[in-house]
Amino acid sequence: MKIIELTTKAFVPLNVDESCKMALELMESLDIRHLPVVTNGKYVGLISQSDILNVDDTQKVGEVLLPLSREMTVYGSDHFFAVISLMYEKRLTLVPVIDHNNNYCGTVSQERILFAFAESLSFTEPGGILVLKVNRRDYSLAEIAQIIESENGLILTTFIHTSPDS
Repeated sequence: MKIIELTTKAFVPLNVDESCKMALELMESLDIRHLPVVTNGKYVGLISQSDILNVDDTQKVGEVLLPLSREMTVYGSDHFFAVISLMYEKRLTLVPVIDHNNNYCGTVSQERILFAFAESLSFTEPGGILVLKVNRRDYSLAEIAQIIESENGLILTTFIHTSPDS
């Protein structure tokens, strides 16, 4: 699934000239900790609630926003796993989506990603969950699938977690 399919314009971006007080109020009302900042439709950065909690209420968003960083955005053509990774690494509540000309396209929120992730892993399909704990070198996923399918089972999805001691 591409990120553009999950992008929303529900979180209106801030303008660099808006006050930090207004930004905080907006974050509180939306229950998020980050908001994108734009000027003339171009993405210029991300502002964090923690960065503006102790600043003067009249200070402008553009004076305290996180510097423009490609590392804090995704392209609409990226796979949605890119958003999950970025949210985890940077502890973001939403991620700005831009195009290759740095135009702001919208955002992807944690909630939207969670629903997309659940959909992609067939959590809503009937069936059971089979947990196998084996060492990394002691199995072949193809062999496991062959055994399950030979018993008329169907594998809808797999999730692999690697333990450090395997």
